[in-house]
Amino acid sequence: MIAGMNTPSDAFAKVVSDLVGMKLSHIWRGERTALFLEFGRLSERPRKDGSTGNPLGEISVGLEFEWRIEVDRRLACGSSGDQKLWAEVFEGLLGKRASQVELFGDVPELRVVMDAQERLLTFSLDEEDGPQWALTDNRSHPPTWIYWENGELRCDDGRRPKVDDVR
Repeated sequence: MIAGMNTPSDAFAKVVSDLVGMKLSHIWRGERTALFLEFGRLSERPRKDGSTGNPLGEISVGLEFEWRIEVDRRLACGSSGDQKLWAEVFEGLLGKRASQVELFGDVPELRVVMDAQERLLTFSLDEEDGPQWALTDNRSHPPTWIYWENGELRCDDGRRPKVDDVR
């Protein structure tokens, strides 16, 4: 739990408050359709084998399986769409700032709005696990993970993250 935060909701509010205004510095794909957005200053991320992995942002947003990116009034790309579109859409997001981050719905999905009004949303179709997203505050040691699991918002040190982390 983040120091001074009593509940996962408090931790979510704190990380979101810090995330708003941060620049998207790196975006990368994990296994299958997992997607990771790295915000703020980047640092090296060593892999278990000693090689260097994708850079780590101050705050990371991890999404697994179902997600989409909307631009204006259209769907720019999505996890189940044409992967050939992804690189161009991702490149267009780099350098933009998060202007709003929120949960929506009774089973909370995550929405990240960028400063040019691009919107990244999760939308789970998994009856068993529900939404699979995580916010990670990498500025704390150990990092603080905030995610949805088994019908509730959770906050811990990430030793059991639900989002496929291929770091």
